[in-house]
Amino acid sequence: MTPCLFEDRLPQDELEANPEPLIEVVDSKKLPTWAKRWRKDLAPNVTLLGAYVPGNGAAFFFMVVVDGAGVRGLWKHATFAPN
Repeated sequence: MTPCLFEDRLPQDELEANPEPLIEVVDSKKLPTWAKRWRKDLAPNVTLLGAYVPGNGAAFFFMVVVDGAGVRGLWKHATFAPN
């Protein structure tokens, strides 16, 4: 079963609280450590868009893989503040 972002309430809450996150183009040679394992799977014509969404106890980094036809993938990384 593929996890669905629309069914994951925690990132939804943080996106609702931060509806306009900063989005930047990310060079595939400068991927964050957590995303480097997928670099070999990227087609040469894609653009990577990174969005950091801070939260209350959790933060998310989304990497959106796009090309001329639209979104081709979405990677999500979460960090959680210790209690």
